[in-house]
Amino acid sequence: MDPGLVAALIGYTSPSRTGTTTAGAGYGFALAFTFMIAGYRGQTPVAHRLLPFALLGLLGAACATLLALAGQAIKARTRRSAP
Repeated sequence: MDPGLVAALIGYTSPSRTGTTTAGAGYGFALAFTFMIAGYRGQTPVAHRLLPFALLGLLGAACATLLALAGQAIKARTRRSAP
């Protein structure tokens, strides 16, 4: 399943904005960080790459949070337009 769709579904199913933000950020960070660790094949030990990977993980957290908030906005919009 597409990671962006999963992030949007997190927001769509979350009961609160705080929960959406927390779950989206946690999902995005975990996904980006573990993807980089698992895919690392460099000569330098991975311990020397943790800080750059963590910074890129924060970028993943920000992106997933935005998508989760978009999912929550879609939920709010569809509930308003439903009869």
